[in-house]
Amino acid sequence: MRKAYKSKKNYFSWVALTLVSLLITVIIVITADAINVSALSSIEETNQTIDNKTETSNVAFEVKSYDLNAVVHKDHSIVVAQRISAFLPDDAQKIEFSIPSGHFIVTDIAVENTAYKSQKSDKASTISIVDKDRLTKGAHIYNIKYTIKEFDDRDDTKDLFYFKALLPEWKQPIGKMSINISFPSDFDWEDVYYYAGQLGIQDVGNKLTYYENERAKTVTITGEKIPENFGITVIAKLPNGYWEGALDGRISINAMAGIMAIIAVILFLFWLIGGREPVIEKKPQTKPIENVSPVEIGYIFNSRVRTNDVISLFLYFGINGYLRISEYEPKKYRLYRLEEPSNEARHIRNAYNILFEDIYPGRALEMEDIGIRIKRIKESIREDIAAGYSSKEMVSIKPISKIFRLIGIFLLSLGLGVANAMRYLYEYLPINYIESVSIVVITAALLMYMCHLKDKKYSSSKPSYFPMMILTISLLMLIPIYISVKTLVKTESWLQVVVLLVASILSIFFICIMKARGKENAVLASKFMQLRQFIYHPSPRDLLQNHLADKNYYYKMMPYAIRFGGASSWAISFLSLNVPEPEWYKDDREEGGFSILKDKPTTIDYAQNIVTFCRTIKDAYHNMDRRYWRF
Repeated sequence: MRKAYKSKKNYFSWVALTLVSLLITVIIVITADAINVSALSSIEETNQTIDNKTETSNVAFEVKSYDLNAVVHKDHSIVVAQRISAFLPDDAQKIEFSIPSGHFIVTDIAVENTAYKSQKSDKASTISIVDKDRLTKGAHIYNIKYTIKEFDDRDDTKDLFYFKALLPEWKQPIGKMSINISFPSDFDWEDVYYYAGQLGIQDVGNKLTYYENERAKTVTITGEKIPENFGITVIAKLPNGYWEGALDGRISINAMAGIMAIIAVILFLFWLIGGREPVIEKKPQTKPIENVSPVEIGYIFNSRVRTNDVISLFLYFGINGYLRISEYEPKKYRLYRLEEPSNEARHIRNAYNILFEDIYPGRALEMEDIGIRIKRIKESIREDIAAGYSSKEMVSIKPISKIFRLIGIFLLSLGLGVANAMRYLYEYLPINYIESVSIVVITAALLMYMCHLKDKKYSSSKPSYFPMMILTISLLMLIPIYISVKTLVKTESWLQVVVLLVASILSIFFICIMKARGKENAVLASKFMQLRQFIYHPSPRDLLQNHLADKNYYYKMMPYAIRFGGASSWAISFLSLNVPEPEWYKDDREEGGFSILKDKPTTIDYAQNIVTFCRTIKDAYHNMDRRYWRF
């Protein structure tokens, strides 16, 4: 008995697409993270020379004095000027000084008359002196300036001033130190204090002198022989609402959630207005639909005539006595012309005439000639079939629905790209345009592929549909999840992130289902879907009744079963019934088509033969088509 033909093409294409999709996703995430780190580390630099080589200071230098002047402004910004006097015992490649790092922005970095580079870090950022003229042996003075811009305080009970005047990450002992901090004139002095110590230990001893001038609104801290890793922090608890005009990126996060919510609402309205399928009463369908041939299935569902549709028409010719299929060698076929389909529709007659053009009765159409004729049939009958479905009630998708879907894809793709940009605006960082544009393009591509899969589901039932749909939607959801995680880490804005995710899910859903058919087309589509349901799950009573009424019932339904991917299910349902061997399909191989151990082939054997014929003819057509394009 012939073994069932199992195509590996779908399996390998599914695996390949899966691997490529996952690889693209990983590359996107890694690249986005790398670009993100680059953007976050771009503390504004001026008059600097960038050296990409990572070098460590090759000399242990001495800090003679450390003078810091800080001016605190009402908008919770601090303008800092440092004057560092250092002695280098030998020439150095570079030396580093620590500057603050945290949930604030450091801008306007400058080192007077000196080339430098800056690098952001989670604990303490650094400024590296890379000017060779300022790294020679001997005494040097480095004047460093920068501005700290704090974000709006989230505490509803108080405002807080928290300033690290000397960082515990400072690596060099300091001979003499002077820190002067100036505050706004209305600064509250009731609860101002400082703490200091090495490695977080409160151990001031006789090293520091602390002086408050309430009238001048200044704090002065001086000291001598300050060891390395010695931190000094000034803190003040202020009335709630003291800071005015501090950086507040919440508007960006709120806008992110608002934009995505608006897109979801717009897509819902689009679906209500022009994207809903007509409501059709479902009625059981147990027989082929009258006056609708198998070749029309593709056009009913997707306004296209496919190769599978044309090949199913060959089965229609055979079942109705218009041709005979002869398998003279394994997977080698000849088609013999029989009775003319004079009473059939125009597109069926045209297809038959093209198939057997110049083929006289009694002569065979060889397999190598079938491919080019399939191509001609597709081109010829497309217009004939389209003419029967030209009214607005017969279209497979209404123009307004198609437009709304395209607009939805554009809106959601753009919305996710803007949402990604908003999280940069929250931190007042330059927008990573490469990352955001990539998100727009990839989202649009995945959405279009998702719609393609969804639309094809009606006209075919490939095993790869559900895995591919799940994979595509999973890749789609990775994009808003990526944006949400990045946003949540920085903002802890759970509500906005939840809105973003829910809006993304709803938007994807509405885009997927936004395919409104014409009323009459929807009626036909519903009948075919009920016919598909019957093929997979037939009622025994209807099955037996139809079989007894028509001995060719099994075969008349076979083109539809193959078209819906249910040939095996259909064949199994007839195993216990007396189905005659198909007169229109003959196994003329010398060795015979079936094992001598079997008395009679089963309906499964018939189905396997017919399915193998269809697949072989399709492969022959595609091979012909590839050769055509190569030339």
